[in-house]
Amino acid sequence: MKIAVALAALPVAHGFGYHHTDSTCNLESPSVEDAPGAPYWVQTGPVMKLWTTSTYARNMITSGTSADIEHQSFYTPFCTGEGYTADRGCVVTCNDGVLDTETYCAGIDINTVCVPHQETQMAQGCQLDWDTDEDVYGVGASLKSIWAETMAAWNSEAGITQMFTTGTIGLGNATTYRLPFFPHNYANLINMGLAVNTGVSFTGEPLSMKSFNLGVFTPEGVDDYEFVEDPMESTTDGPVFFADDFGSGPSPIQGANISGYESASGQVIMMPHAYPASLGLKATYIATVAIPYNPCYEEGNAAFMGLPKSCFHVHQAGPHMGNGQMWPFYKPLTDGTIDFFGVCGYDQLATNEYLSNAALLQTHSPESFAAFDAAAAAAGGMNLPHSRTWGLHLCIDMDDEDHPYPCTLPASPQQWKNGALGDMMILDPLSFVTNPVQDADEMCSRNQAGECDWQNMLMAFDETLTEDKIDYPIDYVGETPLKWTPY
Repeated sequence: MKIAVALAALPVAHGFGYHHTDSTCNLESPSVEDAPGAPYWVQTGPVMKLWTTSTYARNMITSGTSADIEHQSFYTPFCTGEGYTADRGCVVTCNDGVLDTETYCAGIDINTVCVPHQETQMAQGCQLDWDTDEDVYGVGASLKSIWAETMAAWNSEAGITQMFTTGTIGLGNATTYRLPFFPHNYANLINMGLAVNTGVSFTGEPLSMKSFNLGVFTPEGVDDYEFVEDPMESTTDGPVFFADDFGSGPSPIQGANISGYESASGQVIMMPHAYPASLGLKATYIATVAIPYNPCYEEGNAAFMGLPKSCFHVHQAGPHMGNGQMWPFYKPLTDGTIDFFGVCGYDQLATNEYLSNAALLQTHSPESFAAFDAAAAAAGGMNLPHSRTWGLHLCIDMDDEDHPYPCTLPASPQQWKNGALGDMMILDPLSFVTNPVQDADEMCSRNQAGECDWQNMLMAFDETLTEDKIDYPIDYVGETPLKWTPY
């Protein structure tokens, strides 16, 4: 991966430290002594750039170092300290030599944005009772019994074997055909592992074992697992993939589309047919995902399945690429800012809108389109587009599997046998954010004020249109020229 490192030592940063030279800004990551969560600054945004692990790598500024960052570049914290995670999303940007820490990061101190996972606002608002046999949340069973059934289905050798070989999930009388598939194909996702999704979901109902439709796994049965180049032959991310030891074949999702998932034309979403028990896969989290996002959903909405809203986070819009990489779409808003944190809802981030924008680049920004097109092809092409969604991740402490904790990403990959950062596909740290819960009133009011109420849509992607609809200009945010896909 590409690491931005200072060429000379600078004074220790407290909060945001910066000076400027010409149009660049100097951005510092605090030392571990000042910030035990060891935050790195990681490049993100701006609107729709496809980043990858190696070929189109994000700059990173590691703990205790600094680097000059370019005009109109964007950076977000990623916590690398064991047991630490980001308390909320935050983005800083460089504008003509001035570091902007207010537009997307107001009131946040880089020294304290990474906190022990038990101390996040998410964890404090989601104090679930996993020990009682009572149905505390009115979902029809105790969380203790639901979790025991879920762990048997998703995190036991018998359950994983059944899932991979028969397509069914749930042991005994709970068995249901769910069509497991690899939504990120064979990628070893950062701080997560190998993702297994289900084509058949039961969201919108009170929480039960059937609610869970995603598990993410690390190979704990192997002391030093050797990750490989992409079995699907993409070229952008390096040796950060599981070998296909799963007897995989194409899933029927592309053709049958039985779950509302759509894959881009010509791409393949794989599914397992075998499970090598020697891998000893262990779940790093088990989740309910793909719940349509609305920033105005209040506590008690059916989307939250009987649990506190604080247990949930938002997953950004954008397609999965053929190799599992993510291409985030952060929509420009009518107020001249970028929607990094959840102003726009599911229906206002239609997959066909960002696909229309990609097509519009070809005419309005041909150099950007050519670079993006090359990056997309090298990453396996667009594969699984989706809009912004609510999600529930229940992360698993391998020393205390009976008490999962709500999370965006697992906080302790350092404890895994194969948890080295260099073996993982680098995704955007903003992939999962809790800001819409913490700032619910603001997000809802901005949404209702119409900040998302414009759209770019081509007739090629919407047969109801009689002419192309282009409400906001390509390569602008508000009135400011800004390359959406700078390469």
